[in-house]
Amino acid sequence: MLFGLGAAAKLWPLFILGPILIVALRTGRLRPFFGAFLATGATWLLVNLPVMVFWHESWLRFFRLNSERPVDWGTFWYIGRYLDGKWNAGTVGDQGPFQWLSDHIPTLNYLSYALFGLSCVGILLLGLLAPRRPRISQLAFLVVAAFLIFSKVWSQQYVLWLLPLIALARPKWGAVIAWSLAEVAYLAAFYAELIGAGGKTVIPEGTFVLASTFRLVTVAVLFFLVAREIWRPELDDVRRSYGGADPDAGKLDGPEAPWLTGFRGYFRMGPSQEAPVLPDEPSPAVQLR
Repeated sequence: MLFGLGAAAKLWPLFILGPILIVALRTGRLRPFFGAFLATGATWLLVNLPVMVFWHESWLRFFRLNSERPVDWGTFWYIGRYLDGKWNAGTVGDQGPFQWLSDHIPTLNYLSYALFGLSCVGILLLGLLAPRRPRISQLAFLVVAAFLIFSKVWSQQYVLWLLPLIALARPKWGAVIAWSLAEVAYLAAFYAELIGAGGKTVIPEGTFVLASTFRLVTVAVLFFLVAREIWRPELDDVRRSYGGADPDAGKLDGPEAPWLTGFRGYFRMGPSQEAPVLPDEPSPAVQLR
């Protein structure tokens, strides 16, 4: 239900359903996932339905804006367009790939969605093939970080999406401090660039692009570090602190589902480090039959 309320305000809480599904697949406990999915959908619809019915055009405005809006400042696509401008004039016939995409927003939308979708497929495989079941917060961080890395919009407040997730996924100071400094530097550079857009130059655009790149790289590094701890669970301090368990798994906690052994074998992976769920022994009456 809370996911539905969150998604009614902003999209990203829906992304957590994906990690829940991965953990549910590994444990074979799909009922909690379907319960969360249905509750999320029902809550989202309950909140949105009155606005959809009585103020339909206003309700659609958000979705239309996101499909039509150009490349936002500080994104991967913005950095690429800036670098293209170092070698290309940007005119028709003399455009780099990022400049061309900036002039063809529908194509950019599809490419952005495709890259995010491929990232989710990779996260799914990582979650299913990892030696031990990943923690939900680890997977949630990877999904949200992948969305931000490939999105054409990366507003300053999106740092609030990642902050609680990285605190749960990888509570280690080093890389988080570097990322925090990158976010502070980006915020300062953003408002300097905003003042410059008003006609008073504060910093050259290259400085803003450098700050944007610093932010992008630090998020990518955090993505790699979290993924590495999923693949090498012995590095996960949270798992060690809780005796190998996921403190956030709730009803999804438990041994591995039997089907996972065959799936891992298809990829020539060894058996999971967690014991599979064994089928219930038939009752004596059934055995006599």
